[in-house]
Amino acid sequence: MVNRVAVIFCVYLCAAHQVYSGILTNYKTEAGVISLLKMRAYFLFVDYDDDHILTHGDFLRFLLIDDLNDDGEVTYEEVEKSHPNDTRIPSRIFNTWDANLDRVLNKKDIVMLFEELPGSGNELDLQEILTIASSRTNETTGPVMKIQSFVQAERDFLIIDENDDNILTKKEFQVEFKVADKNKDGKLEESEVRNMFPMRSTPPEKICPNIAVSCSVEDIMSLFDAADQNKDSQLSINEYIIHFGFLIKN
Repeated sequence: MVNRVAVIFCVYLCAAHQVYSGILTNYKTEAGVISLLKMRAYFLFVDYDDDHILTHGDFLRFLLIDDLNDDGEVTYEEVEKSHPNDTRIPSRIFNTWDANLDRVLNKKDIVMLFEELPGSGNELDLQEILTIASSRTNETTGPVMKIQSFVQAERDFLIIDENDDNILTKKEFQVEFKVADKNKDGKLEESEVRNMFPMRSTPPEKICPNIAVSCSVEDIMSLFDAADQNKDSQLSINEYIIHFGFLIKN
């Protein structure tokens, strides 16, 4: 499963030598949120050490899953054997990865890829990955969201989710309210609303429409309920991004 996901993700990101000049002047700043969530999932699969950065090593590790004879290179025939149920994958991989067109994939092809991605150096973060992948594939499944807003919403969630289980419960949300309520009066002022969302990029009036009067824990929890698409009283990171990403003002 990881192998197949990694391959699909690499198809998203590669072929810089073929499309580089077009992307350089035509970067997308937004895309369909469902597409962005899918790309983020691929990003996490390839991010072997979970540092939210993709390096040459991350790409090489997943590429060499198809290295059936362990010689440090992947041939067209090896990819065919690794993916017998999808005849499209070998040609798609080699059309995008094989920078020198020698029908062999190795570390040199990966190095050439990173060298051709503008300003990325030897690392790619999530926002760079989403920007490149969206620009290259033109995917817009789902309501269109700013890529920067998507990334900021993800960071918000990861900070609020203190036990790192990728689930935000009502209790965790209520705890964040109490922490943000610095003067302990049971409601949030504008500055306190900003404290509740670590990126501080969500306009307070988007959180509490009646903030000029009051922003109670009930007001905040109604926002939680609105984001809880499947009504299980907890938010997945996808639910959080889909709802709160659209509230963020860049």
